[in-house]
Amino acid sequence: MPIVSVNIPCYNSVAHLRETIDSVLCQTLEDIEVIIIDDGSSDDTGEIVASFKDARIQYHYQDNKGLPGARNKALEMSRGKYIAFLDHDDIWLPTKLQKQVRLLESDANVGLIYSNYFCLFPNGKRKIVLKGPQPHGNAFEGFLCRYPVGILTAVVRKKAIDDLGLSFDEGVTLCEDYDYFIRLAHGTKVAYIQEPLALYRIHAGMQSIKFGDRYSREVAYIVDKLKKSYPDLEGRYADAMSHVSSMIDLMRAKTALVATDPLKARDILAKTRWTSHDFFLLYCASYMPHKVLKLLKRFSAQRIDG
Repeated sequence: MPIVSVNIPCYNSVAHLRETIDSVLCQTLEDIEVIIIDDGSSDDTGEIVASFKDARIQYHYQDNKGLPGARNKALEMSRGKYIAFLDHDDIWLPTKLQKQVRLLESDANVGLIYSNYFCLFPNGKRKIVLKGPQPHGNAFEGFLCRYPVGILTAVVRKKAIDDLGLSFDEGVTLCEDYDYFIRLAHGTKVAYIQEPLALYRIHAGMQSIKFGDRYSREVAYIVDKLKKSYPDLEGRYADAMSHVSSMIDLMRAKTALVATDPLKARDILAKTRWTSHDFFLLYCASYMPHKVLKLLKRFSAQRIDG
């Protein structure tokens, strides 16, 4: 049985998949299985996977079920003591798994470990993502206030997710990792490595760029689920829950402004609690001329070169 099962969901992934798989097979920790779920691709994704002559790779093709469904199939097939997540366009640095597994092996109470990472822009520029200390230990409240986990850095203990009965919610298509890991953090200890161990690729085909306006709705749905699952949530974590509510409103206001609806943005901001300078800046931006807002909308859709 491998010590780590690497889960890679794919859909029409020819552009970057080869580099992603290479980064996994080049890990200094070699006792792994690589589970690649092809979620109904119509391109040559399968041919790229077949070109790797490595017995550690398992390839499964299925009709398209969406990203959460592909993640659940990979979990179902995983035999490892630990499960690591990697999307088809991202990259691991060579010692990632070795460093994370070493920490997991040293503390049986840790059910989730994540690390810092870089954004990788099309021009090759890298930018470190997380600054300063991040939530760890009993991290649930910290995750509510400021969620830092990049799924490409996450490794979970299989026993922890089995004990909690966790799976990805297939109705959540953009924030499925947030939903999954915040529930995991409620039931297990979390560890964090400050060193960047992965590269998050920025490109025009990313779901977060194409469908960003759905984020606020999904986060609101996830928070409602948490309230139903943990009845003491609003009493025990009142400040954190108030912060989450404000951040949902901030996302809604940003969406309205990008859609060149400044009146709606101001209305949302006027009814929420401002928790950072971002609220003030967005409110000021809502008074920009309509032509400027249209330019900002175009800029937000195209400016991904770092």
